[in-house]
Amino acid sequence: MTNIIKILGLSQVAVIIIGILTSFVSYKLWKIKYSDVAREINYKFPAIHDFIIHYGFILLLIPFLWATIAVYVSQRSANSNQGKIILSGFFS
Repeated sequence: MTNIIKILGLSQVAVIIIGILTSFVSYKLWKIKYSDVAREINYKFPAIHDFIIHYGFILLLIPFLWATIAVYVSQRSANSNQGKIILSGFFS
């Protein structure tokens, strides 16, 4: 059970890191290519994009909290419903 929690937690971290890096790279590439056009039309990136670029590391708390709770629940009772724990990892 803990191996599944480890794999799911690591895949959640990987998805978040890939999202942060993709957001940053797309912003930099867009800024290099379209900075003149953006100044002319006074375009600004959406607030969520800026949040991910500057504070995306905070999103890494989600997999950490999920893994902590999942390990606690699975260790607390031997006959806990492990399917619900794993499913909650896919939705967090």
